[in-house]
Amino acid sequence: MANEKYDNLTVLMTTGKLNWVGDVITAYLLTGVIFNAAHVTLVDAGGTRMGMMPIQQRSVASTGSLLGSAVSFDHMPKDTDFQVLIAKESGGPGTVPQLLAFYDSDGDDQPLRIKNNGTLIVRPEVVQPVEDTGQGVWVSI
Repeated sequence: MANEKYDNLTVLMTTGKLNWVGDVITAYLLTGVIFNAAHVTLVDAGGTRMGMMPIQQRSVASTGSLLGSAVSFDHMPKDTDFQVLIAKESGGPGTVPQLLAFYDSDGDDQPLRIKNNGTLIVRPEVVQPVEDTGQGVWVSI
């Protein structure tokens, strides 16, 4: 299990093609995805899409970490291992979201899953001290 960044994140940042606050950033909930740092798009990652939610209240911390609020996915099956992929929406017809980060484990290093059918809430890592109420680190740079 690994909570990791995709190589593409560095490429987008160093070429000025990522605006964490201004771009549309989405959390995708999938099953069956294995992390590969070289993947660039959501299509590259494969897996089965279970849901998607925009990440709201985004900002950049003074440490350079990319902050945002939690996301929730309704009507999820129990005892299923999930993966969350963070992606930048490229916009326009026919474009594919560009991968930024991958999560498949919780704060206890256990797989992302719920015990009963229902809502899965995925909260990013909390930074201490919290710079923006309700936000956490989705990606540490």
